[in-house]
Amino acid sequence: MCGKMDESHKDIERNCAYCINTMNERQSLIDIAFQSDDLQLICEAATRVLNNPVLLITPSHRIMAYTKSREVKDEIWVNAAERGFITLEFGATLANWNSLCIRKGMLEYIDVTEISQYKRRFFKLTYKNQLVGYLNVMEMFQKFDQIPANDFQLVIEIMAKEMHINEKYHSENLPNDEFLLSLVHGDYVNRMHFNEMLHRTTLKGNKLCDCDDRYDSPL
Repeated sequence: MCGKMDESHKDIERNCAYCINTMNERQSLIDIAFQSDDLQLICEAATRVLNNPVLLITPSHRIMAYTKSREVKDEIWVNAAERGFITLEFGATLANWNSLCIRKGMLEYIDVTEISQYKRRFFKLTYKNQLVGYLNVMEMFQKFDQIPANDFQLVIEIMAKEMHINEKYHSENLPNDEFLLSLVHGDYVNRMHFNEMLHRTTLKGNKLCDCDDRYDSPL
């Protein structure tokens, strides 16, 4: 009987410690978001709140930031992060959001389980009803059903605002020579990214698009 009570007390202590740590990490995320627009810093803070790797994706499928502070032993995840964009398969999944998404309470998401042993959960990031990107969380260290919905919602809201700020900051005019230099270096990850950057220049797009078929797909 005493043994069972001891275990019960230990469970309570562990739960209390977890709650206190989570509260501290939530506050840390809020503080960092107020003090900085650095997506990488905010991404790492979100990782600590959710206790899982996270990855930020633009509507054109570029990867803006991802967890670097925790070792991620998932080859597909690591390859995508290093490549800088998601695959066409993932892009097609996100394009079918309305037919694939799960609505549960305050959350709306798509679960992907076929990629590897670790489940992916995608959340749509919107700011003032405008799509600004997606949040991808991988269930590696903490089971999703053990993470409070409020924690997911906090991360989603902060990430949406930060992606909006980042998009606004980078929507200014792009010098033509800088655009062409990036084209030579192969910096554009797909045609959507290429066109997104092209529209920020004073160059005429038709001939550029016709002469460079590398951006029909993200390889």
